[in-house]
Amino acid sequence: MAASERTDPLTNEAPDGPRLTRFDWDKIAAEEAAKLELEEREEAEAAKRTKGADASSRDAPRSAAEAEERRKREALREAKNAWLERDAADLAAKLVVGEGERGAKPRTISSADLGDGKNAVHVKGATDCVFVIDSSVRCAKIFVEDCVRCEVRVAAVVVTQHAEIWGCVDCTIDVTTQLATIQADGCVGLRVRYAELAHFGAIVHATWTWWRRKPTPTPRTTP
Repeated sequence: MAASERTDPLTNEAPDGPRLTRFDWDKIAAEEAAKLELEEREEAEAAKRTKGADASSRDAPRSAAEAEERRKREALREAKNAWLERDAADLAAKLVVGEGERGAKPRTISSADLGDGKNAVHVKGATDCVFVIDSSVRCAKIFVEDCVRCEVRVAAVVVTQHAEIWGCVDCTIDVTTQLATIQADGCVGLRVRYAELAHFGAIVHATWTWWRRKPTPTPRTTP
């Protein structure tokens, strides 16, 4: 994974910390969940075929290897449930906007839109739209996902000073607030503009094609 200038090592895996492995972890988690669901279906079908057999002989492992396999399968099932619960909690804490919108009028997101219980703004699945997260908003993090030719203007107070962007094509992020770290994964043609260079810290990116960081130039007065 490449990083822009002044990038510090980021190893924090806390809920409010940057997720450096998010792009890969989502894929792995989905594959493991699909594998577990397939195994559960096979177990259900096997149970139907053996209906009426002695329950004790069916439930008892026939070998140490089978017992270990059952233990691993149960651990995977528990991990899947924990992952789903965490994912649901994360989703409940986000204000999600933009899903399915195409060419809509510019939308301003204010503190009133977040309401109680929301601590993050997630712009997702929009095309040819403009979203303004205004200065009245105070949130933990900004997310931008699977957008095409969209502009997201960030003026909010972002407590963690962190934004995650992934799966976006030809999008622009305009930053007029302190946003020290932007994590961008799987993006094409992403533009990031800072009104002040002092607000910039680092851009951490993976599989990002054609990127540039472009601070807005300060106008010069002619003597």
